[in-house]
Amino acid sequence: MGKLLEKARQVAVKAHANQTRDNGKTPYVSHLEGVVKLLQENIVDNGQEKDRLDKIFAAGMLHDIIEDTHWSYSDVQKEFGIDVAIMVRDVSVDTRKTKAQREEEVLKTAGSMAYNSALVKLADMLHNLSDMGCWDWKRKLHYKNEKALIVEQLKAGPMRHDLDNKLLKLVKAKI
Repeated sequence: MGKLLEKARQVAVKAHANQTRDNGKTPYVSHLEGVVKLLQENIVDNGQEKDRLDKIFAAGMLHDIIEDTHWSYSDVQKEFGIDVAIMVRDVSVDTRKTKAQREEEVLKTAGSMAYNSALVKLADMLHNLSDMGCWDWKRKLHYKNEKALIVEQLKAGPMRHDLDNKLLKLVKAKI
C-alpha cells in the first residue's frame, strides 16, 4: 500500500468510525476498501503511472468523505492535494439536497467528469451493485436503473475513448 493510500485509509477509518453499511453491522470502511480493491484489480498499470494510480486509489478510499462526514473539499485538498480532492468532489453529492435533486445532479455531471473520477465512480457503483443483499426489490431496481443512466453519460463523456474499460464492462454486466 502506497503512503498516500495508507494516509487516506487512516483518515477514512477515523472519519467513518461509527458508520455501517445498510445491514447495520458491516463497518462502512469495508465499502471504501472494496472500492479501492476494485480499482487496483481493474486498472492496468503500465509501470509509468504510479503517482496517478496512488491518487486514484486514495480518492477511492475517500470517495464518500465529503458527503458522509464532517470533511470538506478544502480539507481533502489540504491533506491530499488538488488531484485527489477533485476526484472526491466529482463523485460526491450534496446531501443537503433531496434524493431526486441529487440523482438529477449526478446525471448532469457524469458526462463531464474527468476520466480518473469516472474510474472511481464506476468502482463505487460496482461495489454497491455487488452489495445489495439487504435491499428490497424496489430499491434494487431503482438503483440499477439510475446507474444505467449514469453509465450512458460516462460512455458519452469521460469513458468515450475507453469503452473496453474493465470497470465499465463489469458495471454494465450487473445492471
